[in-house]
Amino acid sequence: MSDNNSEDSVTGGNDGASASWRNSLPDDLKNEKTFERFKTVDDLARSYKSLQVEFYNSGKADAVIPPKPDAPKDAWDKFYNKLGRPESLDKYDIKLGDDLAKKVTLEDHEIATIKQNAFDAGLTPKQAQKQLEMYAAGKVNAIEKVVLEDTSKFNQAEAALKARWGDKYEEQKNLTKTMLTRFLPADLKEKVADISNNPVIVEVMHEMSKLFKEDTILGDNGSVASQTPEEMRAESRRLMMTDEFKNPRHPLHDQTKAKVSELQRKAVAATKK
Repeated sequence: MSDNNSEDSVTGGNDGASASWRNSLPDDLKNEKTFERFKTVDDLARSYKSLQVEFYNSGKADAVIPPKPDAPKDAWDKFYNKLGRPESLDKYDIKLGDDLAKKVTLEDHEIATIKQNAFDAGLTPKQAQKQLEMYAAGKVNAIEKVVLEDTSKFNQAEAALKARWGDKYEEQKNLTKTMLTRFLPADLKEKVADISNNPVIVEVMHEMSKLFKEDTILGDNGSVASQTPEEMRAESRRLMMTDEFKNPRHPLHDQTKAKVSELQRKAVAATKK
């Protein structure tokens, strides 16, 4: 009789002893609150079985648990690979989309660095692609900021010259274009339009144009050397053959004509000395 009562107390077959099954547990589990809702061992077993089925059906059984921070590299590599990191750097097939590619060009070493950082951080190809796009977008923003600053400086310099020269500014721009077209190397002449619109260049060329009014030239050592009468006549003849002298509508016509007259006058004066 006592044997049957003992068995009932463990299996829960006797209602009067439904809670006593916990008495057979180790001391640290007897008073576990979680078990209070189970009247019998059978209830506990069925609950556990139901939990297992739910766990596996939900896919949680395949959950990837990260290693400890001090785990060896091997453990971290396995973890990253399970998350979707490619086996090697060359498996990252990342590139800029059409919109970004039109705005910025990335060098090979920049893309290589992004791939290396992505690999070291255990990123998936999709995450690495996002890193590439973020980097490119940042570069575009930096370029646009520089362009904006340069445009602001350009506008300020142009406004200052217009305030100083008034209507003569456009005339000086045309003069700058003419001088650059004449003196720039052939491979740079296609850029004359852009260069001649730069107010800084316009001002520099304005100062240089004043040299046409001088009767001295720089010697080989940078010092100022006087021209001989023969040199003045030769320079005068050379200027008379230019379009600046022959074409009355040329922006430099009056200036060149005055230069020729001045050279001829000084050549005559120097010969009489």
